[in-house]
Amino acid sequence: MLSSGRFTLGDNFEILRLIGDRDVNGRGNGLSNIVTGNKGDNRLFGMDGMDQLSGGKGSDSLEGGAGADTFLFATGFGKDVITDFTSHSDKIDLSGWAGVDSYADLILTHMKVVGEDIVFRNGGDSLRLRNVDINELDSADFIF
Repeated sequence: MLSSGRFTLGDNFEILRLIGDRDVNGRGNGLSNIVTGNKGDNRLFGMDGMDQLSGGKGSDSLEGGAGADTFLFATGFGKDVITDFTSHSDKIDLSGWAGVDSYADLILTHMKVVGEDIVFRNGGDSLRLRNVDINELDSADFIF
């Protein structure tokens, strides 16, 4: 399903791709969805199921909901926030983020703890994990 405006996937639809450059919201359903943002500042919600969320460009807020979700990032994604990351269940796919090659590289070179959040920076991109304890993270939470 392609949408240039706010959209919630109906029953039996699994893929939502926001198009254009407007700031819009996209919401999955109870299935395992693929939800992809556009060039604007999006709020994406996977809802139930094992979802894949990618904000695209812009400053996006990603919430997977229930289920083991995967959050995908590639160089140039902008400044994104994952609001409900669950270590040892959800995954963060950084295989498209140039210059980040391993978990050791990620935590030694790109990570900073800011209050109760963890922030990763690389070039002009940043990824914030809201309310995540650094002691809960390990290499199994990431895909490189």
